[in-house]
Amino acid sequence: MVYLPREKILAEADAFTPTAADAPPPTTPNPFSVNLYENIQRLKLDVRQIAALHGPRLTTMADLRAAIRSARRIRPTEDRDQGSGSGIRDQGSGDQGSRTPDLLIPDP
Repeated sequence: MVYLPREKILAEADAFTPTAADAPPPTTPNPFSVNLYENIQRLKLDVRQIAALHGPRLTTMADLRAAIRSARRIRPTEDRDQGSGSGIRDQGSGDQGSRTPDLLIPDP
């Protein structure tokens, strides 16, 4: 993975593989995409574009958020400082046995 701060580009190989622009969203979130999003937030990277080396196109943080949100039925939040500490919380099935982290992705 490479981050170019001046260009605000994150190049990565396998953490997020965007679908084609006209493809339906995934039904479950890729845990590597969730981890990528959490690490971008944790490191406070100002990412405008994501160059997914195995994807069909150049994407944005909005694309990453949308892929995770649509897969997990995640709702936006106004309070980023509460919850699990990761900044994201799942509003999905409520399965307490799930190992997937709670997800709550704020809108930009």
